[in-house]
Amino acid sequence: TAVKMYFWDERDGLEFSGWWFGPEVGGNEVWARHPSRLAKTPPSKDWNIPHKSGIDSTFSLSLWKGEKEKEKEKERSQAASPSGNQHRGSASSQAATPYSA
Repeated sequence: TAVKMYFWDERDGLEFSGWWFGPEVGGNEVWARHPSRLAKTPPSKDWNIPHKSGIDSTFSLSLWKGEKEKEKEKERSQAASPSGNQHRGSASSQAATPYSA
């Protein structure tokens, strides 16, 4: 079974918003939940596992950048500065690396 990690907004109420683990996005079967509505990426600790239980202090989450994400990041960096030099004193607006689980 593939594991999906996703954020659910407040459309169904505060008790359903937050970060979730389950076999499908928005499904009825879920395994873990983190109630944070402010975290832009999945929190590393304080997950409720199972989702209706208390915090499982033995669980932690680490984000890993795969080879594809590293290559995209490298390409963006080179496109922003073709000579390889960063421009000092100027603002740069690079897109954030998307989260993938």
